[in-house]
Amino acid sequence: MRGGMGAHRLWMIRNFSLTLAAITLGMRLPLLITVHWPLAWAYVLVSWMCWDLHLVVGPGLVRRPSVAPV
Repeated sequence: MRGGMGAHRLWMIRNFSLTLAAITLGMRLPLLITVHWPLAWAYVLVSWMCWDLHLVVGPGLVRRPSVAPV
């Protein structure tokens, strides 16, 4: 309403990227369990590992010139 569409777009990209961390957690946890890691250790490790890719890719997409505010 106030014309902040560019800033809104950037925040939506960041939000979507970090929301996908939950999906990454769900994909990596079974992998560690299948290689016989104890569940408690695997969950702690994966809960930290799920942020790695998303904290790099999301801000990287925001900084790209093609995704800059309109």
